[in-house]
Amino acid sequence: MRIQNLTFAYGSDKIFDNFSVTIPSKKICTVVGGSGCGKSTLLKLIASLIQKQSGEIILDETEMGPVSYLFQEPRLLPTENVYSNVELVLKSSIKDDAERKEKVFYYLKRVGLFQDRTKYPSELSGGMKQRVAIARAFAYPSKLILMDEPMQGLDIKSRQVVLGLFADLWEKDPRTTLFVTHDLRDAITRGSSILALGDPNNPVDFIDVDSMRPLNDEKYGVLETRLLDAILI
Repeated sequence: MRIQNLTFAYGSDKIFDNFSVTIPSKKICTVVGGSGCGKSTLLKLIASLIQKQSGEIILDETEMGPVSYLFQEPRLLPTENVYSNVELVLKSSIKDDAERKEKVFYYLKRVGLFQDRTKYPSELSGGMKQRVAIARAFAYPSKLILMDEPMQGLDIKSRQVVLGLFADLWEKDPRTTLFVTHDLRDAITRGSSILALGDPNNPVDFIDVDSMRPLNDEKYGVLETRLLDAILI
């Protein structure tokens, strides 16, 4: 994905001003930065939920098509059970009921919710709801996954479980992913690259984490310090 000369403002507040960056395809790029620096706005612009004022967002051919969007809240339909919340995103692409059912069952088993498929969102914990959202995101035939801090409201244990399930699914079906997070550990350990925002004109920093793997304590410490310095500028 290439973002070229992107400009966007909320009134007189410039978020991006001729901003450019290249994000590797079929990799996870974690996005960090202070509040109000444009992390969520960038995802919304990529997904065309809001319209850019100028510039281009050029997708690789492996990224064109539907987008899976994971928000801070799972955004499940309260009147539908776990099974139906996943099935709904497949109805337009898979017309055969048996084939659709097989796919839903596959993803619910992968996230450990097969036995809970008849439960409704009101009966689920926060972590379980996000697992449904992740199953739905991967079941949907998307080429691009956008994650806007979907783990923010989870306790430490649930967060690690959900992140682990996401990583397992992604390894078997890699798609270009932008993952907004405030957690620098997640940014470093989950991302193939890290995009630090804060300057409307250019990334404050863009780090190719893959080139530094395997990460030992010293490398991790260097990356953490570098990110803190970037974010606190």
